Amino acid sequence: MALSHMQEVVDHGDIKTIWLAEGVNSPEAEEFAEDYGLAMVTNYCIMEAYKKIDKKTAKKFTEVGKKFGVV
Repeated sequence: MALSHMQEVVDHGDIKTIWLAEGVNSPEAEEFAEDYGLAMVTNYCIMEAYKKIDKKTAKKFTEVGKKFGVV
């Protein structure tokens, strides 16, 4: 499934990192990403990582996220 969208990423031109949802793993997509010089994150949930950080660090992440329009 993930591999079917990888060419769209390359065609878009300004995407440098692919992030697959937790539990999604695709060796073919990882190979494709490597061939095209894309970074790839797999089997990692940012929300779970966020829950584990302390409140001071969480506040910094939120401020940065708002600055870049992702929060």
